[in-house]
Amino acid sequence: MYFITPDVISESHRVYGITKIVISNKFGFVVDFEIDKGWDNNMNHLAIMNKKKKFIEMILSGEKTIESRWYVNKISPWNKIRKGETVWFKDSGEKVTAKAKVSNVIQFDNLTPSKILEILKLYGKEIGFKEDKYEEWIKSCSNKHYCILVFLSNPKSVEPFEIDKTGFGISSAWISIENINKLRK
Repeated sequence: MYFITPDVISESHRVYGITKIVISNKFGFVVDFEIDKGWDNNMNHLAIMNKKKKFIEMILSGEKTIESRWYVNKISPWNKIRKGETVWFKDSGEKVTAKAKVSNVIQFDNLTPSKILEILKLYGKEIGFKEDKYEEWIKSCSNKHYCILVFLSNPKSVEPFEIDKTGFGISSAWISIENINKLRK
């Protein structure tokens, strides 16, 4: 049996329920191992939406069942969201008004115009895009390298509440946090 004390842990991080620990001791030995604790599904995510597009209304009506994010770089929620977690929704400049459970997540990298078109053909309707706008969307994503699709289930309206994004960046459009109450004003 080994006892691990904090002074020997040189690195520790958690991705998808796997805690990876790198240990070095006074003799210079390095042990690198992973502990699978499972996923606790306690993460909450705040998605800030474009008010003009009325996506929250579409989510609540069941017309939009996938939230998509298209990025130049790997930013939240890339590798930070899993099935069973909760996504809270607010329109930009407004209060949080809805939430939904995550039923699946798919991530795409190395986007090309043909790959974007394929994603749109497969999931465009559920994302909330109209087919006659696909070419326009492909052009607007020409500089994007990553796409994440968050499949939503059980959408619900919630009692509206304000948030405080201090510390998350003024232009953050997605925030991943253990407890949504930490964002409540």
